[in-house]
Parts: sequence; C-alpha cells; structure tokens
Amino acid sequence: MVIVVQHAPTSPSNQGKTLIESPLPAAYEKKMTLADTYKSSSNSTMDLRSKPKKDPQKTHEPVGGETTKDGVRPSDLNETETEKNREVDLQTSIENIVMEAEHRIGDTEDEVRRIDSLMKVTRQENETLKDKVEYLENYSRRNNIRIVGMKEGSEGSDPVKFFSEWLPKILGTQHSSEQLDIEQAHRTLNPVPNPDKPPRPILVRLLRYQDREKILRLAKQKGEITMDGRRISIFPDMSPDLAKRCKQMIPALKALKERKVSCYLVHPARIKILTEDGKSRFFETSGEAFKYLEDQDKT
Repeated sequence: MVIVVQHAPTSPSNQGKTLIESPLPAAYEKKMTLADTYKSSSNSTMDLRSKPKKDPQKTHEPVGGETTKDGVRPSDLNETETEKNREVDLQTSIENIVMEAEHRIGDTEDEVRRIDSLMKVTRQENETLKDKVEYLENYSRRNNIRIVGMKEGSEGSDPVKFFSEWLPKILGTQHSSEQLDIEQAHRTLNPVPNPDKPPRPILVRLLRYQDREKILRLAKQKGEITMDGRRISIFPDMSPDLAKRCKQMIPALKALKERKVSCYLVHPARIKILTEDGKSRFFETSGEAFKYLEDQDKT
C-alpha cells in the first residue's frame, strides 16, 4: 500500500514536485487488510439477518415490481377487487335502506288512510252529537220566554209573583179563568250593567208549553208593549247557536215581506212561505230565499 501526499506549492522552485510516494510497512498493511475483511463479513451477516424469510408456498408469486402475463401488478389486482367488494357492500346497504324506507312509507300511507276514514266517521258522529245536544238544549228551553227592555229592578224582589200579574194584564187575559203558572223568573247571569247600558234580559219559565205559545201569539198580536216609557219585547228562549241562525234569516224575511210574500220564521230556523197556488215552501238559509226572489224576477 502506498500513501500519496500532496503539498501546496510555496515557491517557484517547488513547482512540479507535488506528489511523493512512500511505501508503508508490511505489518501495518496486513493489519488494515484483516480489518477490512472482518468489516465486510459483518455487514454481510447483518444483511442476511435483516432480510425476511420467504414463504415456500408463495414462491410462485412475482416479487417487487414484477408483473403478471397481462402486465398488471398483483397489488393493483388486490386493490381493484377490494374496491369492487366495497361497491357491492355499499350497493347492498343502499338497497336495504331503500327497501326499509319503502316499507315504512307504505305503512305510513296505510295508517294515514285509516286515520282519514276514522276522522270522517268521527266528524259525522260529532255533527250528529252536536245536533242532538242543540236539540236537547232547545227542548229544555221550550217553556221559556225572554223579556227584553225592562228596566233593572222593575220586577221587584219577587219576579215570579210580578210576572204572574203583569203578563195577563198587558196581554189582556187578566179576566181569564185560566191561571198562569210560572216556575221561575230571573235576570240573566251577566254582571249588572251601568245605568246608561241596556238592561239584562229576563228569563221566565212557564209550567206549560201551551202558555208559552199563547203568550208569544198574544204579544205578536198586540204589537208594541211599553213600560215606564221603554219598549218591551217578548221572544222565545233558545240556544245561542239557534239564535244566531235566526238572526241571519232576518234580511231574507224583510225582503220577502217587501215583495208582499206571506212568510214567517218556523222552528228551528227556517223560513216558510205560502206560494200563490197555496202551497208551502221552506228555506233553510237566507241565500235560498234570495235566490227564490231572483227567480221570481226573471219570470
């Protein structure tokens, strides 16, 4: 082994003498050769230990960047197959979700149809029950009359005795042998109004329905009834809903009377007219009565 030493030039006289070769001792050269050999053998042993052992059953598969006959790497085939499996699983999951949603929607539609039919039946039953309740309420009022316009306190402390004497007197039946029997008489349960407000109506319950009909007929025949300078009106007592329906008939009644049509209001809230040929005709609403007048104008 030879050591080569390079010296930097220091003067013009030294130019050209830059390399000096000197032999090493044989013993040192031998020592270096043995050290390099030991190092090389150690590195080879470590490389053998670090490399994994091959499975003899998989020796037929290509290794590293090798490809199959079709030019496709095995890792690419595995990734493609895995991706296909994922797509199949996703498609199956979506189909299951859609199928379950369709079942739920179908069940919901069936339930909605069932509830809708049940609601129709319930609505019909409610209308029937409402009519029955209204009929019973009005039936319970069939012996009552309502007196409107009488000053607060005019009836005194004993309303039953007062109206037992006052009603026959104003209607001209005080000399009748028939006695007017009154079960109850009182103001409505509203708060007492101020003096400048209209007085509360008075409810009078008679013992017999015939007396109630007689009083209403005589009051209509008498026309205007006054007391202490106030106009007094006597009406049949009825439920608020029925009273509202009767009030809606008033414009049609006025229009019929202006045309000289014989008409009047009948229970519960209908208009009855007598045609020229003597037949009776009923109108359930005021609109039907107005349409009748329009048809008469066309003819």
